[in-house]
Amino acid sequence: MALIKYVKEILKDYGFKTKIFKSGDMANLFAYRNLNGPKIIFASHTDTVGPSKDWKTNPYKLGRKRNRLIGLGVCDMKNQIAITLELCKKITAKNLAVLLTFNEETDFAGANLISNNQISKDDIVIIGEPTQGKAILATKGVASYEIILKGRTAHGSEPDKGISATLESARFLNNLANDFELFANKAISPQFDNPKPTLNIGQIEGGDSVNKIADLCKIALEIRFSKSNQVKTFEQLIKKNAKSLKSKLAIKQIFMCQPFYSSAKIKLLCEESNIEIAPGVSYATEASIYRKFSKNIIILGAGDIKNAHKPNESISLNQINKYEDSLEKKISNLAIYKR
Repeated sequence: MALIKYVKEILKDYGFKTKIFKSGDMANLFAYRNLNGPKIIFASHTDTVGPSKDWKTNPYKLGRKRNRLIGLGVCDMKNQIAITLELCKKITAKNLAVLLTFNEETDFAGANLISNNQISKDDIVIIGEPTQGKAILATKGVASYEIILKGRTAHGSEPDKGISATLESARFLNNLANDFELFANKAISPQFDNPKPTLNIGQIEGGDSVNKIADLCKIALEIRFSKSNQVKTFEQLIKKNAKSLKSKLAIKQIFMCQPFYSSAKIKLLCEESNIEIAPGVSYATEASIYRKFSKNIIILGAGDIKNAHKPNESISLNQINKYEDSLEKKISNLAIYKR
């Protein structure tokens, strides 16, 4: 809320009207000069991942080492909020707008509060994720699951009298991974940096004693996919491999985020504006939520995603300045873009 109120006061001085949408102790901010006609919206999320114990500097205090800024979120993506404020000061276009959201790093709760009152179908949305100043026009979807295997407990000396949920999970995951690899090899989307769907086994938890047959095992896993029907195929693979188990298996979808593909208009705009287009990426962004309202979305920001979510997160001042100058020059093209 401190950040939201801080930004509100600055944008007020630049001629913006602001609306704050609260949810508990967090909030979105939407600021605009004029709601008549298509808008250019600078979109950023205000949250960060938590700092690990491996930080060598205070993550909550902005530091500088030679030509790099260091601090939690400087790359992903608080630099973009600072750049947005600077551009809103320099650029007097009436159709500029600013959107700040919360909880992008967890469940997209802030983005899910957005409606067509903030983003309409002809708007252009610039999401300032760290892309090294290149435009990303496609992101994969992500679906995460909790799988629970229920076996039957027994003494560790008599495994034949029980059903080990942990052993069953190992067999299940081995077979699932093999089937998934065969499926992924046939589901190529060449426009992405990683053209195949991917499977990640994030967590396995089961058993409570070394001399006891585990009667319960929980698995957390996720897939990244380029087409929505690939989720159904994956769930069919889970059910297929569950049939050969002695234990019972239950599956619950925890999170779903659809793939995003920008509009052909935006691709043309980038080409006309000499904005380099990078391959699609495997990580999800709020573009997957905003696509319901407008597909005129560019994921474009300073910094390298490789520096995000890690200890001593940093960004080059040169890259910030280069990105800001470039975007300022491109805005004139965006402002008149009404095809």
